[in-house]
Amino acid sequence: GIMAKEGWKSHDRSGKYAARDFAVMYLESCKPNAILFTNGDNDTFPLWYAQEVEGVRTDVRVVNYMLASGDWYVTQMARKVYNSDKLPLTIPRSKYRLGTFNYLPVIDKYKGAELKDVVGFVNSDDRRTKVPIQGGEYINFIPTKNISLTIDKKAAVETGTVSKAEESKIPDKITWKITQSGIFRNDMLLLDLVASNNWKRPIYFANTNAISKVMKVDKYCHMEGVVYRFRPVPARDFISRVGGVDIDRSWKVLMNNKVRWGRLNEPDVTVDRESMRNSNMGKQSYLRLAQSLVNVQKYDSAVQVLDRGLYFFPNSKFIFDYYTLPWAELYYKSGAMDKGDSVIRLIVKRYDEDLDYYTGLDDKFMNYYGSDIQQGMAVLQRASQIAKQYKRKELGDKIEKDLMDRLGKVDIK
Repeated sequence: GIMAKEGWKSHDRSGKYAARDFAVMYLESCKPNAILFTNGDNDTFPLWYAQEVEGVRTDVRVVNYMLASGDWYVTQMARKVYNSDKLPLTIPRSKYRLGTFNYLPVIDKYKGAELKDVVGFVNSDDRRTKVPIQGGEYINFIPTKNISLTIDKKAAVETGTVSKAEESKIPDKITWKITQSGIFRNDMLLLDLVASNNWKRPIYFANTNAISKVMKVDKYCHMEGVVYRFRPVPARDFISRVGGVDIDRSWKVLMNNKVRWGRLNEPDVTVDRESMRNSNMGKQSYLRLAQSLVNVQKYDSAVQVLDRGLYFFPNSKFIFDYYTLPWAELYYKSGAMDKGDSVIRLIVKRYDEDLDYYTGLDDKFMNYYGSDIQQGMAVLQRASQIAKQYKRKELGDKIEKDLMDRLGKVDIK
């Protein structure tokens, strides 16, 4: 009884809808009839709940990339479910069954090859398209590390994947290198899908890094809300292993009045460890959109995005830290100086309080927190630099003075 009474608040999940709302954000980020690749349980099961129980966006086919390594799962992907059509694949599902495609070694037989030809090579029954293994068996293999995808520009425009205004930016082909010595069933499924789809259905990734070893196309992945869409034009504001930003689409997804993030900003809701970790996805989406708006000098819009992000993920529930410094910088760049000051002050307050605690300990305990103390001081120094950089001299000088005073009192051995 005592455990229940004393620990009730921190374990109370009533009024908290983070898993459900985050799942809806994933689904609503996708365009109609989309295919969305997710990676693990936490970014898949809530989506299935939203579709199966609440009927949210049943046109989107959710593909768990990890589960797609199983032949039984590929069989499911080859069927229509609710309003979601089956995956467009060239290789018949009989060849995805257990015993085939468990592992396909990558052998550099050719300097490079078209993706459709690689899929055709793997789909062939010709003995020359296979390699022997122990026991006298023959297995399929990938005949090159260097893959190219020739772009059907007409199809890309006609399907709405690329706008008329972007047509001139479509490359003749997209190339990448498979960096693994072999690939698995889920990797083959992805390559088959991309080769066969020809831009008919939108393809999205929850995390572009998850597929980078077999298909490194992050340069062509555009953030639309909280997911990344593969389109045959270079992405704006590209970050390696992450992708770029589609400003218009992300604005529509992140800034509409229906957006919900699980009531995590409400005082009656406890932010548990899992929600804290998953919230980084939402915060980064708002931050990246704001950065892209600043880059095109849409400062008022950038401030609106920053405000919205911090409304859903406020300091009172998600204590500001080093990773919140870019929010202050973007406020400053957008001319919202007071809002930038406010973020800086909250960050400084957090680390000041931490350092007060660490440095108030006996020396034998304080030395244990040496790295935390050094990190805290580094954050304060960076906060001072940012404030001064954007001509907030009084604030920057005060942070620096307080930091110097603190340095004189600390002796970490």
